[in-house]
Amino acid sequence: MTAPDSPEPGVHVGLREIYDKLTEVHGDVRVLKSQTEDVRKRLDAHDTEISSLDKWRYGLPIAAAPGLGAMIMSLLKSSGVA
Repeated sequence: MTAPDSPEPGVHVGLREIYDKLTEVHGDVRVLKSQTEDVRKRLDAHDTEISSLDKWRYGLPIAAAPGLGAMIMSLLKSSGVA
């Protein structure tokens, strides 16, 4: 590598410039890591909520079936059919 005051053309990058950029990139990576962790937590919360809603959605018809059957039987008994 040549000295900055050298007459040769080209790009000259010093160690300080490399260090500054590396520090900047390190900060950006920390921010991205934090954002990724936040997104992961939100996705886990949504997944839990969706799972609990699915239990209600599929469990409700099964729980309602005996009640509906009993209602139909009582209607049939009261009308004299059964």
